[in-house]
Amino acid sequence: MEVLMAHDPTHTPDYKHHGIPAGLLRAEMEYSEYDRTFWDNVDDNNPEDIGVSDRDRLSHKDWTPRSPSTLRLEDLPNELLGHIISLLDTEAPSIRKLTEEPSLDLTVSETRHLKNISLTSRHFRQLSIPRLFRCCRVKTVCYRFYAVNAPVSVSFFVDEMHSCLGFLRSNGLLGYVQSLVVYIDGTPSGTLRGWSMSRETQRVWQHILPHINPQSLTIIGAPFCVARSISCDLSTQDAWAFDMPLHIVRLEQDPTITWTPAPGPDTAPGHLLSAKPWTHLSLNEGSSLAAYRSYEYYLKTPPSILSTRPHNHISSSLLALSTTLKSLHFTCSFPFYSHTDDMLKYARLLPLLERLSVQLIPSLDSSVFADPERTARVNLEDCWLEVDTGYSLVVHAVVEMGRKGCLRVFESRDWDVADMGVSLEAKVSEMAGGRWRGWGEGVWRRQEEGR
Repeated sequence: MEVLMAHDPTHTPDYKHHGIPAGLLRAEMEYSEYDRTFWDNVDDNNPEDIGVSDRDRLSHKDWTPRSPSTLRLEDLPNELLGHIISLLDTEAPSIRKLTEEPSLDLTVSETRHLKNISLTSRHFRQLSIPRLFRCCRVKTVCYRFYAVNAPVSVSFFVDEMHSCLGFLRSNGLLGYVQSLVVYIDGTPSGTLRGWSMSRETQRVWQHILPHINPQSLTIIGAPFCVARSISCDLSTQDAWAFDMPLHIVRLEQDPTITWTPAPGPDTAPGHLLSAKPWTHLSLNEGSSLAAYRSYEYYLKTPPSILSTRPHNHISSSLLALSTTLKSLHFTCSFPFYSHTDDMLKYARLLPLLERLSVQLIPSLDSSVFADPERTARVNLEDCWLEVDTGYSLVVHAVVEMGRKGCLRVFESRDWDVADMGVSLEAKVSEMAGGRWRGWGEGVWRRQEEGR
């Protein structure tokens, strides 16, 4: 450890060049009787004691540290200050809120200790920067939509993403970014040509991803915008019935993996899903509750990248993840069982999938249960029936993928809602026949052969 301290402005010994072991430097400690005894008992005739010359040793004997009453926090070595600052860091709000109903508060945190300490001095600012910019967010506005009679040629999405990259590059921050959250502000209207936005976003990813290598990338915005940002198809025919203003897609990768994408139509530069070795995918589609008010709700198609209707196939861009994806999480409050089945159809196409996690019921603190307007004219019995049927399909698929594939862990984040834990345990026991064992708190693990 290198410690450079200036306790006396008229005498600033450079310990770096004196070769004194870091363990002998008692930074920010009271100059105790033990310290004086140590220096007084050094054998002046034996420079091997501490590895410095007589002249250097005498200069250190004469040095007196700052009085304890005048010590400052900034006088501590950078290593200790860095550790103190690390204790002020907290989990990113975009992780904590990932399974909550999507909102614009995804990146808002009430805890600002790290930001506050970075404002106290330039020294603390420099020490805080690696953690301050570990998680970044950028808000973009998408107006590059081509309506039938009103073509608009301005794309703020491209400009703002480039501005973000320029800021990070000019300030030497590119290497610190581990998590990037992109909020796409824009609601499509009219008859749209979705390929125009896909082309713009492909240009953005092609320009940005070679310079930023985040461990996680989160995109939040209107379902259509999110789908186009990852070059996926999405049907908006029945979007009016679902009232899903925001969707969240989160991708995570292991940066230590050396990976080369296989050639294919969806692995060209700019295709986000094939640009990195993504190993985890999280989808949060909000709530389907509003759709239960419509006539013959079960015939409606949710605006989701997982929907197979009306073309009865999964978006080809999503299939690009099949060579790397090992973990899948799906969140949607009260989805139709047919949509839950769409998610399972996609999961079955992932040969490396080891973990499947689902949440089909709003959390206990959700406004769904507290706001009577949200449940008005909704038959909640239909909602619970869809969820129960959906979980039956999930457990059946889990057992099948565990037998035929690599699936080892199944997690339900609804286990503590109502009697879902008991119901799920019964379904797993009935269908798995002892091949899956509960590990508590809604987690089941596949038992290896012979155990």
